[in-house]
Amino acid sequence: MSYTGLNYYLLTAVTLALYALLPKKRRWLALLLGSLVFYVLAVGDALRLALFFSSIVLSWGFGLLLEKNRETNRKKGCFS
Repeated sequence: MSYTGLNYYLLTAVTLALYALLPKKRRWLALLLGSLVFYVLAVGDALRLALFFSSIVLSWGFGLLLEKNRETNRKKGCFS
């Protein structure tokens, strides 16, 4: 997908419309959906798309583990 193509501008318009229509607590869903549609259209190859989504899931999971570890360290009185 090209940044100068019509598809990009249509996707941006739909994403911004959804963002404006959703309540503030749910606006992140419009941004997430718009990003995922963009990457699906941009990548096009099933293997690279699978690698991309696995990278997203692994990063999210490691972020959760880091947050849990940080909360545990705060309870113990550690400064790291």
